[in-house]
Amino acid sequence: MRVELTPDNLLSAATRQRIDELSDAVYPPGSASDWATAPIQWAPQTIRAMIWDEDRLVCHVGALVRTALIDGHSVQVGGIGGVMTAPARRRQGHARAALTAMRHHLIDERQVAFSLLFCAADLRPFYGQLGWKLFGGTPLVEQQNTTVEFTLNRAMVQDGTEVAPDEGALDLRGPPW
Repeated sequence: MRVELTPDNLLSAATRQRIDELSDAVYPPGSASDWATAPIQWAPQTIRAMIWDEDRLVCHVGALVRTALIDGHSVQVGGIGGVMTAPARRRQGHARAALTAMRHHLIDERQVAFSLLFCAADLRPFYGQLGWKLFGGTPLVEQQNTTVEFTLNRAMVQDGTEVAPDEGALDLRGPPW
């Protein structure tokens, strides 16, 4: 097994194909979840943590860094999205390893104050075991040039260089991830 962190703009066509194949395995065509079919504009991921077993991609975590506003104060936030583990490789610690590698990158290299992800209800216990906590405030995102509250999934936060906020108005100043 190897963990690889790669900026999105340096991904090869073959790696992009492997990510698409993993996505199809995790979200088979015709079994789209609510978020996949919702008319939502999503932010692109700029860095990816991937777990490889030789030439097979078994886990992927995407991220981006953005300046957001929490109660009007500017803060660097690490946005986590695109967390996927091959169905046959779940419960083997791959997502934990990829999320840990991404966390270290976001804190040590990018100096994010905290990280945020949007989480479906059935995955909250998993993320809770990894130190993520529900954000009790209001996440605001841009959709079609308008700032709106994001209500599709709950936001979860994790400390970075600062303690993650428990509540407040969190304007992500762009689309969700």
